[in-house]
Amino acid sequence: MFTRILVGLDGSDHARKALGIGIRLAKCDHASLVLVRAVSDKPLSEAERKLEETEFGIRGLEERLPATAITDAIGDPRLRLSVTHEKTPDAPLLARTELAQLMLEEAREDAIKAGVAEVDLRVDVGDPAKLILDVAKSEKADLIVIGSRGLSNIQGLVLGSTSYKVTHLASCSCLTVT
Repeated sequence: MFTRILVGLDGSDHARKALGIGIRLAKCDHASLVLVRAVSDKPLSEAERKLEETEFGIRGLEERLPATAITDAIGDPRLRLSVTHEKTPDAPLLARTELAQLMLEEAREDAIKAGVAEVDLRVDVGDPAKLILDVAKSEKADLIVIGSRGLSNIQGLVLGSTSYKVTHLASCSCLTVT
């Protein structure tokens, strides 16, 4: 029934449910998956800084090892994140992009373990609804699976949620997961 399924992810519980459903549908229909994550280029919030420190526990590592040793010998993007965070003007964007890429890689592994043959990843800067709609069009998705509530702030209540925008503007079928 479906050949190309797009799943919008933001790390929320609803997005995780959407991923599970997207994986099951892709497996049943032998469809490919496109996993999409939008990132913001705004400064990191205090909560994001704490998450970075707690999640990776590597603050200060760049002072103990040279950056080239960390990235060349280990090759772990979490370590590159720590090194670039303090030394790059666009560190918030790099941090969010690295975290988004890690999340999508884990989701791809889950999909492949479940038997989905083709899983593509897309991380980009911008409005999540617009990104999902643009990727759905360019990738010729015939289904968008998205969580009904995400990690957005109170602004989403005023301006409309991502799932609302996507379901009302998409040119393909949409499945909103609660």
